[in-house]
Amino acid sequence: MAIPGASVTKETRKLAQPPGAEREKGKPVATEKIATSHLAQKETGKKALEEMRIKRTAAKRQQIAERLAASISELATGSQQASRTGQQLLSAIEEISTAAQQISEGSQKVVKMTQGVTEDAKKGVVIVNKGLDTAKTAQKQIQTTTENIRALIAGIQGAAEQNAQSAKNMAALEEQAKKIGEIVHTVVGVADQTNLLALNAAIEAARAGEHGRGFAVVADEVRNLAETSETSAQEIRQLVENIQNGVKEVSGQVEEAGKEGQKLVEKCQKISNDLVNINKTADEIIQRSERIRDTQDEGTKAAEEIRAAVEQVASGAEQQASSAEETKSAAQQEAKALEEISATAEELSQMADEVRSGSSDEKSAQELAASAEELSATIQETNSAAQQVASSIEEIASAAQEQSSAVQQIQSGADNVRKTAENIVSEVKEGQEMVDKLSQLLQENINELRETEKGIEHTTQITNEAVNKINQLAAGAKKIDKIVDVISSVTIQTNLLALNGAIEAARAGEYGKGFAVVASDIRELANESSQAADKIRDLARNIQDQIAQVTQVIQETDRRVVMESERAAAIGKELGIIEKDMNEVQEGINQISQAAEAQLKAVEEAVKNISQIASAIEEASSAAEECSRIAQEQGKGVAELAKTVEGVAALADEFQNI
Repeated sequence: MAIPGASVTKETRKLAQPPGAEREKGKPVATEKIATSHLAQKETGKKALEEMRIKRTAAKRQQIAERLAASISELATGSQQASRTGQQLLSAIEEISTAAQQISEGSQKVVKMTQGVTEDAKKGVVIVNKGLDTAKTAQKQIQTTTENIRALIAGIQGAAEQNAQSAKNMAALEEQAKKIGEIVHTVVGVADQTNLLALNAAIEAARAGEHGRGFAVVADEVRNLAETSETSAQEIRQLVENIQNGVKEVSGQVEEAGKEGQKLVEKCQKISNDLVNINKTADEIIQRSERIRDTQDEGTKAAEEIRAAVEQVASGAEQQASSAEETKSAAQQEAKALEEISATAEELSQMADEVRSGSSDEKSAQELAASAEELSATIQETNSAAQQVASSIEEIASAAQEQSSAVQQIQSGADNVRKTAENIVSEVKEGQEMVDKLSQLLQENINELRETEKGIEHTTQITNEAVNKINQLAAGAKKIDKIVDVISSVTIQTNLLALNGAIEAARAGEYGKGFAVVASDIRELANESSQAADKIRDLARNIQDQIAQVTQVIQETDRRVVMESERAAAIGKELGIIEKDMNEVQEGINQISQAAEAQLKAVEEAVKNISQIASAIEEASSAAEECSRIAQEQGKGVAELAKTVEGVAALADEFQNI
């Protein structure tokens, strides 16, 4: 093989002939010697040139051996670095795999939690809807009860006004009884005067002696009638006193019933006002429940969206884990190949050292060249595998970026769901306070209504007592009428006796003059008593009429009070129904509160797990970026190895061919 850089020149001179050649042609011997000398010189020159060529070749081989050793040393160093990089890559891929597993596990937890949140939210909506229906029913009942309370107020107010009017009528009745008492006083006075006149008549009869016997009989009868009239008047006076006392008693009872009615009106008015507030509160509870229901619906939709998104993340994590495992397997093969390359490079380095030191034979150089060729092919395959690994890692890194973006949206949605759950908890707490307040107010009004019912019963009792008492007064008034008849009869008899006395006085002549005067006075008193009796009769009948009117009014009031008592009892039942409905609403809100607290706890736990997923995704993304960086670095290293090993192979071939 020609030595690079060497030049070959052609001889322009003819070569010397071998010895004896000229002799054969007939030339001289001296000429032959000269030719032989030239030939020897030529041979010597050739040897010198050959030695120079060998030296140059040896130097060239040594130079190539040095370069080969340096290249192989560089190859060994690069392969070792590539092997270390491969281990780093495996470690980074392991981190991706671990993070993907964490993402998958965390995602499954979040999916399970969001399913629970969704189910609880749906149950909450059912409970809220049931509570809404109950609250609306209660509100309608509240409105009906409010109208009934107003009717009760009007009824009790009417009864109270009737009692007030009855009290006024009783005052008029008392005035009538007072007038009767005054007239009775007149009748008693007339009876006393008549009795005195009768006594005077008896005295006159005694004076007249035999002529006054008839007049004495008349005087005695008049005295008896006067006593009867006085006794009757005293009976009337007693009855009048009884009527007056009874009127005062009934008047007091009616007045008490009226005052009790006014108190009941005030109680019922308070209940009515409270029912207005209760109705307003019930309306607020309904509106709040509707907001809770709508918020629950929004939370359900948001939770379902989060669940779907997390399921996608979980699916991506599983794919990422699978890709990481595949990439890991490829990277492991690549690492193994790099280790083999590193080992081969070490062997080549030793062979290169032997070649460089000149201790190896030509066969070793051939083996070095062959090994370099094989190593070049291996590195080329490894380079191709490294590119595939790098491509896979790029895909994993890209997927990690997408997951990172997706989890940010999930975190935002989870925060919204958490805020929604917090709003529900807040709304429910306020709703609980409102229902508690409403229930307390309802209980107070139920107690007030019970007191009202007792008050109505008391009023009814008072009214019944007044009716019984006034019936007694009516009976007393009728007795007065009968007694007045007795007085009237006595007056008539007295008048007749006075007339007989006048006749007897006329018969007695001069002896009957005094008796005639007495008889005239008795007749005048009898007429006065008759007039008084007529007045008493008229007043008694007026009292009877007034008692009948008052009785009718009081009885009507009593019937009205009884009716209002029944209305109050019905209202009590209505309030009981409202209380029962609101207790159901309260129970529902308590259930919603528990569910909302559980939802909030689950959402907070989900948010925590989503944060952990985000951290795992961030770690996976960082690991993927690190993998990508390492893969790129490794790719460059393997590419450099490929170039280096190609140079080594070329040098080995060159060394072998020198």
